[in-house]
Amino acid sequence: MSMKKLWLVPLALACGAAYASPDTLYMEDGRRIRGELISANNSVIVFSQDDGNFSQARRIRVNRADVSRIDFTDGDNSYYGDDDIATTAPGRWGNRNGTGRDILVRGDQAWTDTGVRLSSGETFRIDASGFVNWGPNRNDDPNGEASSPYNANRPLPNRAGGALIARIGNGQPFFVGSGMQSFRASTSGPLYLGINDDFLRDNSGSFRVIVNPR
Repeated sequence: MSMKKLWLVPLALACGAAYASPDTLYMEDGRRIRGELISANNSVIVFSQDDGNFSQARRIRVNRADVSRIDFTDGDNSYYGDDDIATTAPGRWGNRNGTGRDILVRGDQAWTDTGVRLSSGETFRIDASGFVNWGPNRNDDPNGEASSPYNANRPLPNRAGGALIARIGNGQPFFVGSGMQSFRASTSGPLYLGINDDFLRDNSGSFRVIVNPR
């Protein structure tokens, strides 16, 4: 494993709960910070720190180099990998109970393979949060830019720039947006998630996405 630590973290979710357990940052100095992961890029992790009253959680920015690993469950069962920031685990839907897969969708990457393979007609849920910086003074959640103008070069020209989008196999992209949404697969194939943007090189941040069977 390289000295630069990147994470592959399994998720354990209770059925029907989007975030059944708090996330935990394990710091290089031994500290543990509990709360919710908001976004992560090559240098900075944005985290909502839980001080016991999550409704008044404090958002903090942490240097990525100071973080040993991230645990998306309430127990110490995360593990590492040398690829990119992503999450995966055994089973078709991501965890050992087959009830969900947790993915970080980077703002500077055109498409992220979720590891989920869908069958035509199958229903599934996508629950998305976080923020992506996708241009000067453009920092948006998965709904994308408000009152976004038409851009013929984007994957979805008529939808908001910077929004979370998806496609199945080589099919047509479709809008996902923020929060929990339900979909029915129009075709069979792997599920990909991406950013509705035509220029990705200046992007940073990521969306946290949970994909579940419906």
